[in-house]
Amino acid sequence: SSGINAEWPLRPGFGYGTFVLYLSMIPQKILSMLEFVGIHGNMDEGLQILTEGEASGGLTADLCALVLLHFNMMICNFVRIPIDEELTDKLLTKYTTRYSQSVIFSLLAGKRCMTLQDAAAASRIYEEALNRNCGEWPFMRFTLHLELTWSSLAQGKWEEAVYHAKVQYEESNRSRTFFAYLQMICHDKWRPSDVEEAVRLAKLVPTHQLTIAGKHLHIEKYSIRKARSYLANGHHLFCPVYECLYFFGLTSCVDRGRRSIMIREIQDAITAIDSQPNYPGYQVDDKCLGRLLLADLYRLDGDVSAAKAELETLLQSEDSLQMDHMISPFAHFELGYILAEEGKRNLARAHFDTACNYSSKVKSFTLEDTLLMKVTTHLNRLERQMVLRSQ
Repeated sequence: SSGINAEWPLRPGFGYGTFVLYLSMIPQKILSMLEFVGIHGNMDEGLQILTEGEASGGLTADLCALVLLHFNMMICNFVRIPIDEELTDKLLTKYTTRYSQSVIFSLLAGKRCMTLQDAAAASRIYEEALNRNCGEWPFMRFTLHLELTWSSLAQGKWEEAVYHAKVQYEESNRSRTFFAYLQMICHDKWRPSDVEEAVRLAKLVPTHQLTIAGKHLHIEKYSIRKARSYLANGHHLFCPVYECLYFFGLTSCVDRGRRSIMIREIQDAITAIDSQPNYPGYQVDDKCLGRLLLADLYRLDGDVSAAKAELETLLQSEDSLQMDHMISPFAHFELGYILAEEGKRNLARAHFDTACNYSSKVKSFTLEDTLLMKVTTHLNRLERQMVLRSQ
């Protein structure tokens, strides 16, 4: 019929747009091989196709809106590229009104509050959505508890974070390793004197490790390494909650007041390293981690020169890192990101390439999936900008 024929072109548009959009974030070497058989990734093209599909009001309009909101609310914030705020707010207003009882759109509305650094409002939205879900959708219930953990940490509500992390650990049928670790560090922040419970949780962390296709998940290896370090170094870790927020790209969701508290705590922790002759940990590693966290917070506060100074000081010690080798490629990414924002594309690319190829320098290091996505996205953006400039 004419109605079916009118809708049909939108179907491949939705699938193709999604495919092209997310494919644009894979490494360029892999993308070049795919282009040989006619497959390509292009972020701008994918976003345009999905925006047109949503605006058409066709059968796939709602799905196009979901992908656009997911990309802007979750991916953009994580890989650190600008959010289309006008489009996002328009879609959220439209679809939260149309589907007022939808848990998915409520989740995305909460993520929008997080990007606006209003973690309290996000928590209220997540709680309301959790009450509506009532256990009928286990995956969404699990996701809401995860988001409530992050929003609680962003507000400094450690007890609430412990509760939600505990629910995830008890109900997860996936990576219980990470959620045991998350519960441990939240508990340690909430009740630092209750070492016995933190030790119990740290010992649980390696007992749940999964193997997928013969490989261990990066997040699980990270959690186990940190838990073992906690047990071996006098029940001490360097600002693990703030480290976790950073590695999941959530420091940008913390308001300025909380960031000031974080900066003071990290500065005090760095000072304490020098003042303790028998420091219970790896001094160089912890100092470098502190400088990485401070650089991120300074950048968010607009003090780019202070951020660059911290990163440059950190990189002077990168060859002395003993355990946390991942700090170095993250520092190169941060410096590359700042230089790219300043328009120094060649210098930025050099730091991004160093982060990508760090495993050739430290053979035991495997580039974290999270960092690989960030570096790849920005390398591809630099490529597109250079092409446009040449044209």
